[in-house]
Amino acid sequence: MSIRKRIKNLIDYCPQPSMPLTARLKRHSIPVAAAVTAALVLSISFLVFYSGLISFKSPPPIINDSNVSFYESAYARASSEQKVELDKIVADNSIGLVGEWRRPVLIAIGDLPKDQPRLTAKQAGEIYDRIGRDERALEKEFNKIAGAPDFVGGSGIGRSIYYLNENRTEAIFVMEMNAYHYVFNDDGTYTLLPLGNQTFPVNPDPSHSPNPTIPAPTATATASPLTPTSTPL
Repeated sequence: MSIRKRIKNLIDYCPQPSMPLTARLKRHSIPVAAAVTAALVLSISFLVFYSGLISFKSPPPIINDSNVSFYESAYARASSEQKVELDKIVADNSIGLVGEWRRPVLIAIGDLPKDQPRLTAKQAGEIYDRIGRDERALEKEFNKIAGAPDFVGGSGIGRSIYYLNENRTEAIFVMEMNAYHYVFNDDGTYTLLPLGNQTFPVNPDPSHSPNPTIPAPTATATASPLTPTSTPL
């Protein structure tokens, strides 16, 4: 047998060399890398979730309980500085009625701007002439201008009071399915003026309270009374 043939037979007898090491590593690197990546993702997700549990703080409660008062709701949303201002507003008992200061509180906690316009007697009269004696509709339109009544409350008779100036010498009262224009005089009396084309009953009963059950008119029911009379307290 020739040498060439013997070499050929030897090659055929010997097993073929295995896959090169680099090829084998490359072949197995893909599933290994995928497994490592998955493990890292799971680890990071767990850490993020665990950290979230540690740092989680319950959100402030949403106050929608009908038993929660307007003041309680305002205090719950107020900052420390705003609460100091709220204390002053709530302590104001000058009006002498049970109720809540709405507009000042809403301004204090930032729900209304500090320069929110006030309702004017002219605006109130125009709205009254357009809407009439609809208490809820009047308040809705008044609030579009003033933002909210200055005060809401009363004992027995509920009323919404819109002051026309910062000195509280003039106001629109919405009560008893009607609205009334009060001017508070320096001598402690008040004068009741008509809103727009509002008319008052003839020979009304006298009133001795700035917050009567049925306000008694003290001025002639004209569009622009010049010398209205006042009602003593």
